[in-house]
Amino acid sequence: MKVMVLGFGGWLSDPSYGSTSLLLIDESGGTAILVDPGEGVLRDLYLCGYGDLRRIKVALVTHRHGDHILGLPTLVQRAKVLQHKLTIVGLLDALNSLRVILEATGVSDYERYLELIPVDGVDQVTMGDVRISFLKTLHTVPSLAIRVEDRSGNCLVYSGDTAYTESLEEFARGCRLLLHEVTFLDADPTLLKRLGHSSVSDALKVARGAGCGILIPVHLGMYSKEDLVRYVDLIGEPRLIVPERCLEVEL
Repeated sequence: MKVMVLGFGGWLSDPSYGSTSLLLIDESGGTAILVDPGEGVLRDLYLCGYGDLRRIKVALVTHRHGDHILGLPTLVQRAKVLQHKLTIVGLLDALNSLRVILEATGVSDYERYLELIPVDGVDQVTMGDVRISFLKTLHTVPSLAIRVEDRSGNCLVYSGDTAYTESLEEFARGCRLLLHEVTFLDADPTLLKRLGHSSVSDALKVARGAGCGILIPVHLGMYSKEDLVRYVDLIGEPRLIVPERCLEVEL
Protein backbone atom coordinates (compact mmCIF):
# COMPACT_ATOMS: atom_id res chain seq x y z
CA MET A 1 0.00 0.00 0.00
CA LYS A 2 1.14 3.52 -0.69
CA VAL A 3 -0.22 6.99 -0.02
CA MET A 4 0.03 9.99 -2.32
CA VAL A 5 -0.32 13.53 -0.97
CA LEU A 6 -2.37 15.39 -3.59
CA GLY A 7 -2.46 18.58 -1.53
CA PHE A 8 -1.48 19.55 2.00
CA GLY A 9 -2.92 22.99 2.78
CA GLY A 10 -5.80 24.21 4.90
CA TRP A 11 -8.74 26.31 3.77
CA LEU A 12 -6.84 29.62 3.99
CA SER A 13 -3.22 28.58 3.48
CA ASP A 14 -0.97 29.26 0.48
CA PRO A 15 -3.06 28.24 -2.58
CA SER A 16 -0.03 26.50 -4.10
CA TYR A 17 -0.30 23.87 -1.35
CA GLY A 18 -3.74 22.74 -2.50
CA SER A 19 -6.41 21.46 -0.16
CA THR A 20 -5.38 18.46 1.92
CA SER A 21 -6.39 15.42 -0.13
CA LEU A 22 -4.85 11.96 -0.13
CA LEU A 23 -4.91 9.02 -2.50
CA LEU A 24 -4.44 5.56 -0.98
CA ILE A 25 -3.38 2.87 -3.42
CA ASP A 26 -3.44 -0.85 -2.60
CA GLU A 27 -1.73 -2.27 -5.67
CA SER A 28 -2.13 -5.89 -4.57
CA GLY A 29 -5.90 -5.59 -4.44
CA GLY A 30 -6.31 -2.92 -7.10
CA THR A 31 -8.06 -0.54 -4.72
CA ALA A 32 -7.64 3.24 -4.97
CA ILE A 33 -9.29 5.34 -2.26
CA LEU A 34 -9.56 9.12 -2.32
CA VAL A 35 -9.56 10.85 1.07
CA ASP A 36 -11.05 14.33 1.58
CA PRO A 37 -11.76 15.50 -1.98
CA GLY A 38 -11.33 19.23 -1.45
CA GLU A 39 -11.34 22.09 -3.95
CA GLY A 40 -9.47 21.33 -7.17
CA VAL A 41 -9.02 17.65 -6.44
CA LEU A 42 -9.71 16.50 -10.02
CA ARG A 43 -6.97 18.82 -11.27
CA ASP A 44 -4.66 17.50 -8.54
CA LEU A 45 -5.36 13.91 -9.59
CA TYR A 46 -4.41 14.76 -13.17
CA LEU A 47 -1.25 16.57 -12.09
CA CYS A 48 -0.20 13.57 -10.01
CA GLY A 49 -0.84 11.03 -12.77
CA TYR A 50 -4.19 9.64 -11.60
CA GLY A 51 -6.55 11.54 -13.89
CA ASP A 52 -8.59 8.46 -14.86
CA LEU A 53 -11.39 8.62 -12.30
CA ARG A 54 -12.41 5.05 -13.10
CA ARG A 55 -9.43 3.87 -11.05
CA ILE A 56 -11.05 5.34 -7.94
CA LYS A 57 -14.05 3.51 -6.51
CA VAL A 58 -14.26 5.07 -3.04
CA ALA A 59 -13.93 8.51 -1.47
CA LEU A 60 -13.72 8.98 2.30
CA VAL A 61 -14.92 12.30 3.71
CA THR A 62 -13.80 13.21 7.23
CA HIS A 63 -16.21 16.16 7.64
CA ARG A 64 -18.26 18.75 5.80
CA HIS A 65 -15.96 21.78 5.76
CA GLY A 66 -15.35 23.15 2.26
CA ASP A 67 -11.66 22.35 1.98
CA HIS A 68 -12.51 18.69 2.52
CA ILE A 69 -15.63 18.28 0.39
CA LEU A 70 -15.96 20.96 -2.30
CA GLY A 71 -14.17 18.92 -4.95
CA LEU A 72 -17.01 16.40 -5.02
CA PRO A 73 -19.40 18.24 -7.41
CA THR A 74 -16.71 18.18 -10.10
CA LEU A 75 -15.88 14.53 -9.39
CA VAL A 76 -19.55 13.57 -9.64
CA GLN A 77 -19.93 15.45 -12.93
CA ARG A 78 -16.88 13.62 -14.25
CA ALA A 79 -18.26 10.29 -13.01
CA LYS A 80 -21.49 10.94 -14.91
CA VAL A 81 -19.60 11.51 -18.16
CA LEU A 82 -17.64 8.29 -17.61
CA GLN A 83 -20.73 6.32 -16.47
CA HIS A 84 -18.72 5.49 -13.37
CA LYS A 85 -20.17 4.96 -9.90
CA LEU A 86 -18.47 6.43 -6.82
CA THR A 87 -18.95 5.27 -3.25
CA ILE A 88 -18.74 8.08 -0.69
CA VAL A 89 -18.16 7.12 2.95
CA GLY A 90 -18.54 9.55 5.84
CA LEU A 91 -20.58 10.76 8.76
CA LEU A 92 -24.26 11.36 8.04
CA ASP A 93 -23.65 15.05 8.81
CA ALA A 94 -21.16 15.24 5.93
CA LEU A 95 -23.26 13.17 3.53
CA ASN A 96 -26.34 15.33 4.14
CA SER A 97 -24.24 18.42 3.43
CA LEU A 98 -22.97 16.81 0.24
CA ARG A 99 -26.53 16.37 -1.01
CA VAL A 100 -27.21 20.07 -0.38
CA ILE A 101 -24.00 21.08 -2.18
CA LEU A 102 -24.79 18.92 -5.21
CA GLU A 103 -28.27 20.41 -5.46
CA ALA A 104 -26.97 23.96 -4.98
CA THR A 105 -24.37 23.57 -7.71
CA GLY A 106 -26.84 22.11 -10.19
CA VAL A 107 -25.42 18.58 -10.33
CA SER A 108 -28.49 16.72 -11.54
CA ASP A 109 -29.31 13.02 -11.56
CA TYR A 110 -26.39 12.31 -9.24
CA GLU A 111 -28.09 9.45 -7.38
CA ARG A 112 -27.31 7.04 -10.23
CA TYR A 113 -23.59 7.66 -9.86
CA LEU A 114 -23.22 7.79 -6.08
CA GLU A 115 -23.54 5.29 -3.30
CA LEU A 116 -23.51 7.07 0.05
CA ILE A 117 -22.44 4.97 3.04
CA PRO A 118 -22.86 6.61 6.46
CA VAL A 119 -20.56 5.61 9.31
CA ASP A 120 -20.88 6.62 12.95
CA GLY A 121 -17.26 6.69 14.07
CA VAL A 122 -17.05 3.14 15.40
CA ASP A 123 -17.73 1.23 12.19
CA GLN A 124 -15.23 -0.71 10.12
CA VAL A 125 -15.57 -0.82 6.35
CA THR A 126 -13.81 -3.25 4.00
CA MET A 127 -12.98 -2.14 0.47
CA GLY A 128 -11.22 -4.84 -1.53
CA ASP A 129 -8.25 -5.98 0.57
CA VAL A 130 -8.29 -2.83 2.69
CA ARG A 131 -9.92 -2.42 6.10
CA ILE A 132 -10.92 1.11 7.15
CA SER A 133 -11.62 2.15 10.74
CA PHE A 134 -12.88 5.49 12.05
CA LEU A 135 -12.49 7.61 15.17
CA LYS A 136 -14.48 10.70 16.10
CA THR A 137 -12.21 13.69 16.66
CA LEU A 138 -12.36 17.09 18.35
CA HIS A 139 -13.39 19.65 15.74
CA THR A 140 -15.99 22.39 15.35
CA VAL A 141 -18.27 20.08 13.34
CA PRO A 142 -18.58 16.29 13.54
CA SER A 143 -15.32 14.91 12.14
CA LEU A 144 -13.40 11.66 11.78
CA ALA A 145 -9.88 10.30 11.80
CA ILE A 146 -9.24 7.35 9.49
CA ARG A 147 -7.11 4.23 9.88
CA VAL A 148 -6.41 2.14 6.77
CA GLU A 149 -4.86 -1.33 6.96
CA ASP A 150 -4.01 -3.71 4.11
CA ARG A 151 -4.04 -7.50 4.23
CA SER A 152 -0.30 -7.57 5.03
CA GLY A 153 -0.94 -5.56 8.19
CA ASN A 154 0.56 -2.32 6.88
CA CYS A 155 -1.41 0.63 8.16
CA LEU A 156 -1.57 4.40 8.30
CA VAL A 157 -3.68 6.94 10.14
CA TYR A 158 -4.93 10.31 8.92
CA SER A 159 -6.11 12.63 11.68
CA GLY A 160 -8.56 14.73 9.69
CA ASP A 161 -9.16 18.06 11.43
CA THR A 162 -8.85 17.85 15.20
CA ALA A 163 -7.53 19.34 18.38
CA TYR A 164 -5.10 17.13 20.28
CA THR A 165 -6.76 14.03 21.69
CA GLU A 166 -5.07 11.12 23.43
CA SER A 167 -7.50 8.74 21.75
CA LEU A 168 -5.65 9.33 18.48
CA GLU A 169 -2.50 7.84 20.00
CA GLU A 170 -4.26 4.56 20.71
CA PHE A 171 -6.00 4.68 17.32
CA ALA A 172 -2.66 5.05 15.49
CA ARG A 173 -0.76 2.48 17.57
CA GLY A 174 0.90 -0.15 15.39
CA CYS A 175 0.92 2.04 12.27
CA ARG A 176 4.16 3.12 10.65
CA LEU A 177 2.77 6.33 9.14
CA LEU A 178 0.75 9.17 10.65
CA LEU A 179 -0.57 12.05 8.56
CA HIS A 180 -1.62 14.67 11.10
CA GLU A 181 -3.01 18.15 10.64
CA VAL A 182 -0.82 21.08 11.73
CA THR A 183 -2.99 24.15 11.22
CA PHE A 184 -0.69 26.02 13.62
CA LEU A 185 3.06 25.89 14.13
CA ASP A 186 2.41 26.65 17.77
CA ALA A 187 -0.51 28.10 19.71
CA ASP A 188 -2.15 28.20 23.12
CA PRO A 189 -3.80 24.83 23.88
CA THR A 190 -7.02 26.56 24.92
CA LEU A 191 -7.24 28.30 21.54
CA LEU A 192 -6.45 25.08 19.69
CA LYS A 193 -9.19 23.22 21.53
CA ARG A 194 -11.71 25.98 20.81
CA LEU A 195 -10.85 26.01 17.10
CA GLY A 196 -10.61 22.22 16.82
CA HIS A 197 -7.13 22.24 15.32
CA SER A 198 -3.60 21.08 16.17
CA SER A 199 -0.04 22.39 16.31
CA VAL A 200 3.20 20.73 15.22
CA SER A 201 3.92 19.74 18.81
CA ASP A 202 0.46 18.12 19.05
CA ALA A 203 1.16 16.04 15.95
CA LEU A 204 4.55 15.00 17.30
CA LYS A 205 2.99 14.03 20.62
CA VAL A 206 0.47 11.77 18.89
CA ALA A 207 3.13 10.20 16.64
CA ARG A 208 5.46 9.50 19.56
CA GLY A 209 2.68 8.22 21.80
CA ALA A 210 1.50 5.85 19.08
CA GLY A 211 5.01 4.74 18.11
CA CYS A 212 4.64 5.82 14.48
CA GLY A 213 7.97 5.90 12.66
CA ILE A 214 6.98 8.55 10.11
CA LEU A 215 4.98 11.75 10.50
CA ILE A 216 3.76 13.76 7.51
CA PRO A 217 2.28 17.11 8.59
CA VAL A 218 -0.73 18.13 6.50
CA HIS A 219 -3.39 20.86 6.54
CA LEU A 220 -0.75 23.57 6.95
CA GLY A 221 -2.16 26.89 8.08
CA MET A 222 -1.28 30.48 7.27
CA TYR A 223 2.47 30.02 7.53
CA SER A 224 5.12 29.07 5.00
CA LYS A 225 6.40 25.58 4.41
CA GLU A 226 9.86 26.97 5.11
CA ASP A 227 8.74 27.67 8.68
CA LEU A 228 7.86 24.00 9.00
CA VAL A 229 11.21 22.93 7.54
CA ARG A 230 12.97 24.72 10.41
CA TYR A 231 11.41 22.22 12.80
CA VAL A 232 13.00 19.24 11.04
CA ASP A 233 16.48 19.85 12.47
CA LEU A 234 15.01 19.95 15.98
CA ILE A 235 13.26 16.60 15.76
CA GLY A 236 14.70 13.15 16.40
CA GLU A 237 11.92 10.59 16.32
CA PRO A 238 9.63 10.21 14.52
CA ARG A 239 11.01 10.93 11.08
CA LEU A 240 9.24 14.04 9.80
CA ILE A 241 8.63 14.29 6.05
CA VAL A 242 7.83 17.78 4.80
CA PRO A 243 4.86 17.44 2.44
CA GLU A 244 4.99 18.09 -1.29
CA ARG A 245 2.36 17.88 -4.00
CA CYS A 246 2.27 14.34 -5.44
CA LEU A 247 4.55 13.00 -2.68
CA GLU A 248 4.36 9.18 -2.51
CA VAL A 249 5.21 7.06 0.52
CA GLU A 250 5.25 3.27 0.31
CA LEU A 251 4.36 1.25 3.41
